[in-house]
Amino acid sequence: MPASIDWQAIKDAGIEFVIIKLGESENLDSIFIQHANNAVAVGQKIGVYYYARATSEVEAQQEANWVDAQINQYLNGVNPEMGIWYDKTTLEGMELLGATIPQAVKDAIVQELAVLEAEALAK
Repeated sequence: MPASIDWQAIKDAGIEFVIIKLGESENLDSIFIQHANNAVAVGQKIGVYYYARATSEVEAQQEANWVDAQINQYLNGVNPEMGIWYDKTTLEGMELLGATIPQAVKDAIVQELAVLEAEALAK
């Protein structure tokens, strides 16, 4: 996503919401704050996505906790109106490179992320 976006033009074009990259590997995206602030400034509804790289339940929990901490810090603890999205394509990418990840592990990671975010949304 480019650093310079005309958020008012996007809203005026009838785009009802945007999903903004929060980060990956427990690193905040370098332009997340700018995009989030500028989108909200023109009244745009936002959601966030996180590029998950967890390969175990423990890592999934750490990543979900990190996402929650970023939402608390940068969005004042208010969950984005359009949700929190996880991109878990890393697991499939690892398999393409020859790694074997049992389906039970993949299911457990997705379940862990879902439970943690459901808890965060219930706050």
